[in-house]
Amino acid sequence: MPTTEKRRSTRIELDYLKVQLEWTDDNGLPRHQIVSCMDISQIGIRFECPFPFSLGSYVCITFNPGTDIAISVTGQVCRCATQALDTFHVALQINLEDAPQDFGEMN
Repeated sequence: MPTTEKRRSTRIELDYLKVQLEWTDDNGLPRHQIVSCMDISQIGIRFECPFPFSLGSYVCITFNPGTDIAISVTGQVCRCATQALDTFHVALQINLEDAPQDFGEMN
C-alpha cells in the first residue's frame, strides 16, 4: 500500500556527522555532548544519542565545533525514540529566528 509523505521539507542525510550538543539538565546544570547527526531539513534536525531527552527540551547544536566555520542553531525536542543497542533517535524542531540568515533558505 503506498504511503503519503507527511514531511513538510526534504531531509538531507548527513551520514552521522559529529556535532556538539549543549543543553541545561533537570538540575539547571549546563551539559554538552558530541553526538552523531543523522539528517537535517529546513525545519528540523535528527541525531543519535546515548541517552533520552524530554519532549519540549531546548538544545543547541553546533556543526563544526571548535572551528572558524562553526554554526549553531537552537531547537526544541519534538520526538525521542528508543533504538537498538540502547541509543535514542532525537528530533528537534529548529528555531529559525536563531538560525544563520541563509539557513532557512536550504533546499
